[in-house]
Parts: sequence; structure tokens; C-alpha cells
Amino acid sequence: WNVKYLSGFKWEHLTEKMIYESKTRQARLRAEIAKTKKTNEYYLDRVTQGRAIDEIRSRKAKQKIKNKNDQVQTSGKKDVVSEHKPQRRQFFQHSPTGAESKLKKPDKQDAKKSKLLSQIL
Repeated sequence: WNVKYLSGFKWEHLTEKMIYESKTRQARLRAEIAKTKKTNEYYLDRVTQGRAIDEIRSRKAKQKIKNKNDQVQTSGKKDVVSEHKPQRRQFFQHSPTGAESKLKKPDKQDAKKSKLLSQIL
């Protein structure tokens, strides 16, 4: 044996250090595994979303082609394909009610007064 004697050093210190190192190594492995698991789940979610989006786009493209074919058949001409324009909606404004609206509207009496003043002057 060629071990140097260290005063105040006990076997418990060595075993405690070994236990601490093994626990930290296990914690790092758990963190790394959790991280890779999270990235894999994110990747798989994005792949499934991409597939769903591709499927929706292909379905819309098929629907568009079908609509064009239907329009060509109904019109009888292959050159004429009508574009679908969205309907414009009109919203009617209600007239304001209250004290402020009364101030803005000229009264009949004001009209009579102005007419009388114009005749005098």
C-alpha cells in the first residue's frame, strides 16, 4: 500500500463524495432525457400538424378543381369561369338621440327667426 495518511480525512467523506457525484450524474441524465423527450414530442406534433395542413390544402385544391369543373359544365363554355365575389353588406346607422343631438339639429323656430331676420335686413 502506498497511500499517504491525510489527517482529519475519513472514509465517510470519500463515500459521501462518491454518492454526491452519482446523484448529480443521474440528475443530469434525467434532465437530458426530459429535454430530448420534449424535443421529440415537439417534433412529432409539428409533423402531425404539417400532415394535417397538407391534407387540408390538398382537399381545398380538389374542391377548387371540382368547383371550376362544375362552373364550366353549367356555363357551357370552357373559357368562361366566373369568380366568386363576396356579397357586400350594408349597415344602416341609427340617428342619435339625446341632449347632444338636439343641440346639433336646427329647430323650426330657428328657421323662422332667420327668415324673419332676412326679411328685416
